[in-house]
Amino acid sequence: MVVFGMKADMVDTMTKREHRELVASFVTLDDTITRASNALSNGDVAVVERELEQAKRRVSTDAPALTVPEVAEELGVSRPTVRSWIGKGLLDAVANTSPQRVRFASVQQLKERLSKLRVLAKDERRFSQLLREAADQRALEQPGALEGLHDALAGDTVDL
Repeated sequence: MVVFGMKADMVDTMTKREHRELVASFVTLDDTITRASNALSNGDVAVVERELEQAKRRVSTDAPALTVPEVAEELGVSRPTVRSWIGKGLLDAVANTSPQRVRFASVQQLKERLSKLRVLAKDERRFSQLLREAADQRALEQPGALEGLHDALAGDTVDL
């Protein structure tokens, strides 16, 4: 069982204070979701946006740090990539933890940036493909190009 990024055995080893803090975070988060839901029912988009931003801040603040394997799974990359990104400062590691842990907010920030980059990369590939297709079309419009292509496909070529 996983509770807010924490496996059951981690929850079992929490101090009473840590447990109370975790419960308080869930209660606050549940209250925020309820207020957002009510505001949505009333059509008050501004309140919904405010409540969701508050919930996002609360999760970033209260969520436990993630292990390298958890970060890798969350970001859809390998463990060595996560370690490399920690070394480069792209992810904020918690000092002196074993196993190594990364701050949740840092993971979420990088996840948002990666999502945007992946969309851009997809668009970039699509754009490049369109450019190649346009270039191919322009080449075929040149005098004799279409006939030359037909000859090549038919095997009617002459070695130079």
